[in-house]
Amino acid sequence: MNYTIKNANLSATFTDLGGELISLKKGDVEYIWYGDKQYWGGQSPLLFPYCCRLFGGHYTYRGQSYEGANHGFIRRSLLAADVHGDSITFSLRANEETRKLYPFDFEYAIKYTLEGDSLICETTVKNLGDETLHYCNGMHPGFNVPLGTGTKFEDWYMEFGGVAQPKQVLFSEGKFCIDEKDFSDQLVGGTKLPLHHSLFDDDAIFLTGAADSVTLRCDASERSVTVSYPNTPVIGFWHMPFTDSPYVCIEPLCGLPSFEGKVDDIETKLYAKHLANGESHTDTVKITVN
Repeated sequence: MNYTIKNANLSATFTDLGGELISLKKGDVEYIWYGDKQYWGGQSPLLFPYCCRLFGGHYTYRGQSYEGANHGFIRRSLLAADVHGDSITFSLRANEETRKLYPFDFEYAIKYTLEGDSLICETTVKNLGDETLHYCNGMHPGFNVPLGTGTKFEDWYMEFGGVAQPKQVLFSEGKFCIDEKDFSDQLVGGTKLPLHHSLFDDDAIFLTGAADSVTLRCDASERSVTVSYPNTPVIGFWHMPFTDSPYVCIEPLCGLPSFEGKVDDIETKLYAKHLANGESHTDTVKITVN
C-alpha cells in the first residue's frame, strides 16, 4: 500500500513494502528515480541488518550460519505504517520469519518528516532482547539525472559540503572489499565529482572520510538535491554499470560489503553497531531539494 504526505513545498510518497520512498516532488519536478527496470527496478531501498554483499551469501553469529541476500531483509518486508500529518513512520519487530535470517529481537523504525524543502529520515533500531544486538544499516535513494529538461547527465556533478581527504574502497573482481586508496585526485577543487556514465563501470564508488553532505547539481540548472548524513562512516554513489542510466544513487551507509575471501561474523563486521538490552540508536539523513 502507498502513502503520501505533503507540506506547502513538497509531496512524498512511500510504500509499506520496505518503507521505501518512491516519490519526492517539488511542484511538478520528480526527484526520486522512477524505478525503470530497464536500468534498475529499485528507487530508495532501506538496508538492514547489513549493507551490500555477503561473501559466500551468508554471515555467522556464535558459530551459526545465516543466509542473506544483498542489503538484508528490510527492503523485502512488509512494514507497519503510522501517519501523523506531515510525517509517517514505518516499523517492523522481530518475528518467526526474521529470526531465520537474523537471530535477534529488535524493532526497526524509520520516521520520515517533511520540514520546508527537506525530508528528514530518522532510522531507529532498538534491542528488545537480552543479548547484545549487532547490525549495520543504510539508505539507497536514487535521484533522477538530469532533473528536468535542458541538460544531460554529464552536465551534472556531486559537490561535497567541504574539503576532505576521502578514501575509496577498492573491490575485487567479485565486488568484495580488498583495500582503500586516496580519492582526492578525482575531485575538482577538492569538492566536486563530475558525473559520467563510465564512472560506475567498476560498480559503486564507496568513500570513507568524506564531508558529511553532498549536493547533486548542474551549473545550467537552478535545481539541485542535497543529502546530509552526519556521523555516517561511508557514502556511496552508484548506477547500473555499463549503462546510460538516467539516475544516480547517493547512499549513506553504516556498513560495507564483506572483504574478499572472508565470511562476516556479525559481531565483528566493520562499522557494525552494538546495542545492549533496551538500548536504541537513531541515524538521521536529510534530503533537501531546491
